[in-house]
Amino acid sequence: MEPKDRLMAETENNNNDDDDVKNEQRFLSIKSRLSLHPLEHCWVFWHYRRARRRSTKKWMDCQRTLVEIDTIESFWMFFAKQRSPSMVRINQDYALFKKGIKPMWEDPANMNGGQWIFILQKSQDNYDSVINEIWYKIIMAMLGSIFKPEIMDQICGIVFSMRISCFTKISIWVNDYRAIKQILILGNELKRLTKFNDCIVFRRNDNMQTKFIL
Repeated sequence: MEPKDRLMAETENNNNDDDDVKNEQRFLSIKSRLSLHPLEHCWVFWHYRRARRRSTKKWMDCQRTLVEIDTIESFWMFFAKQRSPSMVRINQDYALFKKGIKPMWEDPANMNGGQWIFILQKSQDNYDSVINEIWYKIIMAMLGSIFKPEIMDQICGIVFSMRISCFTKISIWVNDYRAIKQILILGNELKRLTKFNDCIVFRRNDNMQTKFIL
């Protein structure tokens, strides 16, 4: 075989090898995606850290997105490395909201909504374990869409707020405070799920007026 012909043959073989590698990588990528367990909704995890006193940052400027969660696997990979709520520092929030909804009252999805609020005293016994358990139980219920479709349609997200005060809040946001039936069902489901002994309150986002207490 002439040198020129040999070079052309080797080049063709290399190209075939490259194609085989690309096809194998493409197959493995498709196989990997098929083996994942997709969630009904895509969720976004937010972290808020309050700006310093003299900072000119606006509230939304202090919010940042950490990850999008759309499969069971992406949830476990992220939360396995994330701090538990009881370890969050003062003046910080964790939030998990459906993709496309920001954890702020002014977002169109939240403007006419409200919140079921769990209030936990930092002085209570087993505070750390109680607050962590409530947080993770509700999150897994939301991600797993264990509530009826009409209830899941109402849910926008969940916020954990750590402040200097003597209590901590976990609030579940819904998109319409006028959907009384769905809101009350959700509230009772949250109490049953978390086995929370104290009262939870529902407040409107537009004026923080208390509408229900369970």
